[in-house]
Amino acid sequence: MLRSALFAFSVFSAVSFSATFNVSTPGEFQTALTDASGNGEDDEIIVAPGTYELTGTLTATITDGKNLIIRRDDSSPGYVVLKPADFGDKIRLMRIVAQGDSSVAIKGLTFIFGLVESGIGGALFVNSDTGSVVVSECKFKSNRAHGDGGALSLQSQEGNLTVTDCEFYNNVSYGSPAGCCGGGGALDIRSNYGNVTVENSIFKMNHSAHNGGAIEAHSSTGIVRIESNIFEGNSSGAGGAVNAGSINGTVVMVNNMFHNNQSYGLGGGAFLVNTPGWSGCLQGGNDCPPSPVHMYVVNNTFHSNISENIWGGALGVAIWNDNSGLHVYNNIFWQNINRDTDNYRGDDLFVHTGTNPSYAPTIELYNNIFDLNASFTPSGGAVVSEDLYIWNATNYSYGGNIKADPRFVNSGEGDLHITRRSPAVDSGNNFAPMLPSDDFESDPRDTHVDIGADELQRGSRRSR
Repeated sequence: MLRSALFAFSVFSAVSFSATFNVSTPGEFQTALTDASGNGEDDEIIVAPGTYELTGTLTATITDGKNLIIRRDDSSPGYVVLKPADFGDKIRLMRIVAQGDSSVAIKGLTFIFGLVESGIGGALFVNSDTGSVVVSECKFKSNRAHGDGGALSLQSQEGNLTVTDCEFYNNVSYGSPAGCCGGGGALDIRSNYGNVTVENSIFKMNHSAHNGGAIEAHSSTGIVRIESNIFEGNSSGAGGAVNAGSINGTVVMVNNMFHNNQSYGLGGGAFLVNTPGWSGCLQGGNDCPPSPVHMYVVNNTFHSNISENIWGGALGVAIWNDNSGLHVYNNIFWQNINRDTDNYRGDDLFVHTGTNPSYAPTIELYNNIFDLNASFTPSGGAVVSEDLYIWNATNYSYGGNIKADPRFVNSGEGDLHITRRSPAVDSGNNFAPMLPSDDFESDPRDTHVDIGADELQRGSRRSR
């Protein structure tokens, strides 16, 4: 899961750092951040392994297009753990502001028990104008926010934001006392005009009161990319694990494992949305089509995810605009549940195309494995079945889809690798858009790709 460790700091590859700080106490850490804020230089803060018990938030403001790296000292064994000095302390652990085109990278730190009572980013909040922000090889455990980003919030106007090779456990975004917000139980990540990437990371048992039990990810015009992550046991109101969208950009979700996630409404595993204004359009406004966006859902595995109310036990999609497109290739949907028993709402996949019948985005559905009660054939302008529901099938095409047990190694224990006898083996579409060159564990894809996040390796002992 560390294939991106070098990439994570590529934005700084041409930088010659003018100042290096070695810190081993909370006081030294804050002093280094203060000096980095004011010295007008590119800075690197190297943090010695140990537990840093904080009585206040570590803060820095980087200006003048300078760059800051904060990283664990790799020359010594052990973890760098940031935590409140007292368990009852209600503090965000770190806040970094990068003004202008200043960039920030944070690597190899562990954040636990951070808490923001009114605000975003329970453990870590980084805000940039146009510079890049990269968070890599970090761990976030049991952090909380009464706002967006229970553990981590990354915000930017135009900069690219990346989270890679990180782990998130038991983080919570409660929402504000006013009843709003609360998106991204673990991670809230959004850029107005830059790209957003979350990859090679693990999200388990995170919760959001509203959107995205693990992740809420958005970009207005850039690319939102969710790739090669593991989502297990996360929950929220919309998008049990992931809530992702764009106004006029691209959403790419490839090579992810979704297992036992739960939504109280939309998308038990994930909810993808063509923002803004989706809720108003859903509620009957026919005059509010968002700008065009293309969404690619390729080589993911969805198992045992649950939506308690409407719209897709595994995946719910809201997409409006004739120039938009949803491209669903090479995914496994198996044993997902939508508990809206009054209507067919798609145990596996539900696609809402707006209340105006003239909204007819392109919808492609190729080489996926579905549960046994899926029907792929449109009738009366829609696709209506227990496992698959497409609101408007005017511009819908499909082929190569399978209804069969994917034969996981041990789905009851959460092992969703496929076996040699799986119908997923060699059944994928080699011409799928955004087709990944390797699988969720960085194993290479075969010359004839498998369906799902896992690619069976030749010589594997998975014999069942």
